[in-house]
Amino acid sequence: MFNVLLDLPKTFSVGIDGNFLSSENSPFQLKGIKLVEPGVHFIHLEDLNLNLRSGIWINGKDDHTIVIDIKDGISDLSVFVLNHMTREMIVRPSSDPEDVDYSMEVSKILDTMSENFPLMVNYSSLNTKHPHWESLTKYISFPRLLDVLQGNSWFTFPISTLDASKQENEYLIDKLSKTSIEKNPDRIIESLRKDDYQMRFSTIEFNKTARPNATASQVTQDSMDKSWFVETKLLPGLLLEFQLSFLLFMILNNASAASHWVNIIKIMLNCDSLVEIKENLFMEFFDCLSIQLKIIPEELVASSDSMVNLQALKASLTTFNETIESPKVRRSFNKVKDTLKLQFQFEDIDFLDDI
Repeated sequence: MFNVLLDLPKTFSVGIDGNFLSSENSPFQLKGIKLVEPGVHFIHLEDLNLNLRSGIWINGKDDHTIVIDIKDGISDLSVFVLNHMTREMIVRPSSDPEDVDYSMEVSKILDTMSENFPLMVNYSSLNTKHPHWESLTKYISFPRLLDVLQGNSWFTFPISTLDASKQENEYLIDKLSKTSIEKNPDRIIESLRKDDYQMRFSTIEFNKTARPNATASQVTQDSMDKSWFVETKLLPGLLLEFQLSFLLFMILNNASAASHWVNIIKIMLNCDSLVEIKENLFMEFFDCLSIQLKIIPEELVASSDSMVNLQALKASLTTFNETIESPKVRRSFNKVKDTLKLQFQFEDIDFLDDI
C-alpha cells in the first residue's frame, strides 16, 4: 500500500480515480488518501473558487508516500516521492539543487503524516463507489501514459483544465509564424514550444489522411475510408488515447482532450475496410464507448452549449450502422445505440429504428 499526502487550501477539492472528495463542508481539512492499492491512479484537484481543475497520474508502489503541495495555483504543483520505510527521498522537487540533504525534510514529512493520518481518507472505503473505473482505464498503463503525457517513472506532470495538446500548439505556432514581424510573435511561439504540460496526442486531421505518394484512386479511397490512417498512424495506442482523452475531458473539463475524444469516435466510424480485418479492435472500441456514454454527465455532451455535442455524430453513426457487416462488431455497436437512446434521447435518429 502507499499514501498520498496533501497540503491544500480548504477551498480545494481532491479526488482519486472516479471518486470526488471535498473539505469544504467538512469539520476538518482533508489531509490525504491512505492505504492506496499499488498501480496506476489519477489524482485530481479542483479550485472551487475558480472552477479550475488539475490532475496527475501516479504509478503507486508499496511503502511509498507521494506528497502533493500547491505552490502557486492549481496548475503549479510540487510533487515528490519518498519511501516511508527506508526514509529515503526517491523523487525530489525539480527546483531543488542535487546536493540537498533531505533527511530532516523526510523526518518532518513523516511526522506530519503520522499526525494527519486520522484526517486521511482510507482508499478502501472509496473503492466500491465507482464500479466502472477498471473498465474506463482498461487500456491505460503507466509506460504508455508517458507516450502522451510528460513525466517520470513515478508520476506525470500536472495537466489542467486550460492545457492544450501538442497539435493545438503547433497550429498556433504556424498561425503566429505567419503574423507580421511588427506583431512580434517570437516570445509566444517560444513559450508554446517549451510547454511542458502539453498533451502529445496523435494528430488527427481529417483532410490529411491519405497515404504518402497515393494514386488518385487511393486519395479518393482514403478520403472516404480512414482505415489506412487508423491502422498506420493511430495504432497501437488508439484505445489508450481514447480512454485517456475521455477521462481528462470528463474529470478536468479539458477542451483539447474533448476534441481528441470526439475525433477518435468520428474516425473510427469511417473505417469500413478495417472493420473486416480488426474485429476485436472495433468490439473493444465500442465496448469502451458504451461505458463512457453511460457515466458521462449529460450536461457535458447533450446540448449545443456543451463542450461536445453528440448530435453532431449523427451522420457518422448512421453511415456506420448502414454499412457494418460483422455480427460481432454489430453486437458491440448496439450497446452504444442502446445507451444513446436511453441516456440522451436519440429517439428521432433513423439509425436507432432497428434496435
